[in-house]
Amino acid sequence: MAQPRKWLDEIIDVLEELGGKASLSDIYKKIEQRNIMNLHRTWTASVRRTIESYSSDCDAFYGKEDIFYSVEGKGKGIWGLRKYQTKDNSNSTSKLGTNNYSPSPFSNKTTIAIAPTDLNWFYYLREQSNTNIVNFWTPTPWNIKRLKEGDKFYFLLKSPIRKIGGFGYFKKYDNMSVYEAWIKFGKGNGVSDLTELAERCSNYVRKHTKKDLNIDDLEIGCIVLENPVFFDDEHFFSPEKFEFNFAPQIVKIKYFDSDFPAHIGETMNKNNNFNLILENNTEYQMQKSKKRKGQSEFRNKVLKAYDYRCAVTGETCIEVLQAAHIQPYINEQSNHIQNGICLRIDIHKLFDEGLITINDDYRIIVSPLLNTSPYKTLNGVKINLPKDPHSYPSLEALKQHRKTLFRGNIND
Repeated sequence: MAQPRKWLDEIIDVLEELGGKASLSDIYKKIEQRNIMNLHRTWTASVRRTIESYSSDCDAFYGKEDIFYSVEGKGKGIWGLRKYQTKDNSNSTSKLGTNNYSPSPFSNKTTIAIAPTDLNWFYYLREQSNTNIVNFWTPTPWNIKRLKEGDKFYFLLKSPIRKIGGFGYFKKYDNMSVYEAWIKFGKGNGVSDLTELAERCSNYVRKHTKKDLNIDDLEIGCIVLENPVFFDDEHFFSPEKFEFNFAPQIVKIKYFDSDFPAHIGETMNKNNNFNLILENNTEYQMQKSKKRKGQSEFRNKVLKAYDYRCAVTGETCIEVLQAAHIQPYINEQSNHIQNGICLRIDIHKLFDEGLITINDDYRIIVSPLLNTSPYKTLNGVKINLPKDPHSYPSLEALKQHRKTLFRGNIND
């Protein structure tokens, strides 16, 4: 029977989980715990032979990919991933007991991570409008230890795309059941419901094990990310373009101690003030029928500017917060931070329908059409503004909203 996956991939994954280096006995133990491979009678010999074939420290090295290295010298049985080895300036042979690993991820150095990303997960979340926390779940625990809170975690979209499609900021790592992950993150798991999450997890695991699977006993890894940004297709980029090499055989995560150039893939410009966009009626009608570009980035930055609170009500439930355009969306230039305001979904609807507006003192004006509605109590309420004055709503855009959208009389 054919092996369900290559031993090379399994050993790389195991060493990643073990922190980049481990003894052969620990490698064997971890492989048994993962229970993914077909453990035939001589499987331990297959593991040892694979490591030696991909290590220039061994006579059996086959001369192509140099993936593993002997941490304490030949015959000691301690193996590590070559990519974590710190190069000795003198190029001398490693001495017994010398630590050849990169500096601690908890140092002040920049650490980013890149991980192969499921296309369905990515595109589902890109279409959502209420996710500032997402779960980059893994069908088996990855036990991430090298990232600290706030480190960037990039999404390398899987084949056939093989490009960076966005990123999030690392919050924490947990292992939990499928049910717990659904309760905790909901649609932030990149699925529409619990059934889909369970099916996708179980389908992956069934491909890599012969044992009976009880979904209730399945433990998954949860890489929790904040403030995700999902690029539009035209802003995807190859990591190799910036000399970040990510080999196709890497099936999990890879770390780097430097980041991509600032604002790669991003389109918003908050350094300049927002100017009203002149509408071409024909162009506007065409744009309304197209997917709005840059919405993920726009929402992320607007909600962050308003500290994830509705500017009118103070609501903090992320599921009902939206980034409203003051001047209705026309093109990507509409996604300026000063043309956005964080509103609860019902307040957003009232604003778009012209039933409320905002004056130059940043106070709410309610349309007479709402005189019999509880919303009339919002009249005169001053909105909560961002801490950064450069993110305040554009007075020019608000003036246009009052003149062209508001359904009431105003003396400007």
